[in-house]
Amino acid sequence: MQSITRYFFTLINIMLVSVFISACNQENQAAQITDKKASKTFARTAKPHAEIYMQYKLPDTLEVGQPISVEITLLSGATGDKLTLDLRTGEGLETADPLSYAFGPQQPEQKNTIQLIVQAEADGQYRLYLTAGLVNGTQTQSRSFIIPINIGKAVIQNKAKAVGVIIEENSGEKVISMPATETSD
Repeated sequence: MQSITRYFFTLINIMLVSVFISACNQENQAAQITDKKASKTFARTAKPHAEIYMQYKLPDTLEVGQPISVEITLLSGATGDKLTLDLRTGEGLETADPLSYAFGPQQPEQKNTIQLIVQAEADGQYRLYLTAGLVNGTQTQSRSFIIPINIGKAVIQNKAKAVGVIIEENSGEKVISMPATETSD
């Protein structure tokens, strides 16, 4: 009985050590992915998604009623049979260009670029919605993007301002002082 108990505890210890080593390895892999996050041309993220990255270019001035050229570049982060792109214009934004594109076989870091002409008849904030898919056999991994387009004298919403005040105490410690709010339930 004692040898069975010893065997059991040895087995549990081996399992715990292997789980610990596996967790350390996964943490190391996550750090490697995070290191790729900063790129000069393409934004990357450590969240799980299709390995497709997007970059766009707009003209400096966007005028109402004038055609606007949007250059969209997709970067394939993995090998695939093909890369697809489906576009949808937000309300008030129009285009005569195709809304679906298919690119051939993909290799890692392969760039695919299209030019899209859009136009709006009024000042405002508009959106161009993109869904890119990397096809491998019968499996498709998709990723969605949004391109904001501010045309004319669009009122751009300001970011929320912080309501707290940073106060340095006598000890040198910095504290954020927030105003109290009352609620009634």
